[in-house]
Amino acid sequence: MTTNSNAADLPNPAPELDTEWSPKLAYPVTISVLGLVGIGSGLVTLISGGTTLSSALLLIAGTILLLMGLDQFRRTPRLQLLPDGLIYFGLRGRRFIESELVHEVRIMRGRRRGVAALVRIEYFRDYAEAQKQRESEGPVDGELLLLSRTEIGGNPREVAQVLAEAGYDVIDATG
Repeated sequence: MTTNSNAADLPNPAPELDTEWSPKLAYPVTISVLGLVGIGSGLVTLISGGTTLSSALLLIAGTILLLMGLDQFRRTPRLQLLPDGLIYFGLRGRRFIESELVHEVRIMRGRRRGVAALVRIEYFRDYAEAQKQRESEGPVDGELLLLSRTEIGGNPREVAQVLAEAGYDVIDATG
């Protein structure tokens, strides 16, 4: 069953496994610095007698960027492989997904240059839904996680290869 839990409630991975993926450090740092620059520019514009609207827009944009950057630091690691499932750390907290509930992992191509750009993980919420969907003849209707190259901090093919070695059904849809 998938659950949204505190980190203390979730199982701990084997420490010898290198099975977690996070954004590169430069990504949240850059976003946070841009946010601070925006806030600073807004304050300078406000103090120097610029228009209130431009100051407000710079302050708002800077604050949003700063919060986004700090959120990227908070949600680390983004995806973690455990012996009995996956942990995904999204906007709504950590979510544990048991191995039996993962329907498929798919590598998808991006719009630019045809490189592998996304890892798509389709899973079911509970065992009853999984059983019903697997017995039906139509398309599978499960929950979906889309993880970009930026979110996992590396090549989606490498992530998919590790997941395939762990026993997950991986499909390469990059052509």
